[in-house]
Amino acid sequence: MILRHLFHCLLPALCIALAGGCFFEPYRENVRFDLAVTPVEPQSGVPLTVTEFRNDSSAGSRIQYRNSATGQVTTDPYSGWVLPPGELVARALTLSLNSGEESGAGRMVTGSLEIFEVLLPERTFRLAGKFSCDNGATLHRFDYSEPVNGSTPAAVAAAASRAVGRLAESIASNNLRSSKK
Repeated sequence: MILRHLFHCLLPALCIALAGGCFFEPYRENVRFDLAVTPVEPQSGVPLTVTEFRNDSSAGSRIQYRNSATGQVTTDPYSGWVLPPGELVARALTLSLNSGEESGAGRMVTGSLEIFEVLLPERTFRLAGKFSCDNGATLHRFDYSEPVNGSTPAAVAAAASRAVGRLAESIASNNLRSSKK
């Protein structure tokens, strides 16, 4: 009698314990990524201050994917950026465009992001928007696509870093190093 009662109590507990792995997803740690942009040469001249880019894209602090065929947007619930896209890009550009050896009256770079996401099924990271210098009337448009080599969030961060690196080269090539405004 006692064994039968014990069996009836333990059997459901054993079934729940064994089936628990089937009902619940294993724990996954949240991972945040930063942009790693190489310095742009030459880095001599006046310092460049890059203000936070206005984020006109639909991207937020999570890595965003867009299905280009359907327009459906999804985000990765476990992988994100260390900063919102506008701050992230401005920080990476500032680090890339300044070595700390510049002197004189600085120049101001402002801009906005229109696209900051991975396009599927193409598996490319797309960065698009515009920038200007010293609140100038001339807006410079940019639109860069970089292949995402792999299926990991780290591969997305590497592609985003390459796209922002191309933007840094474009900003540097716009004769912003002189003190002429």
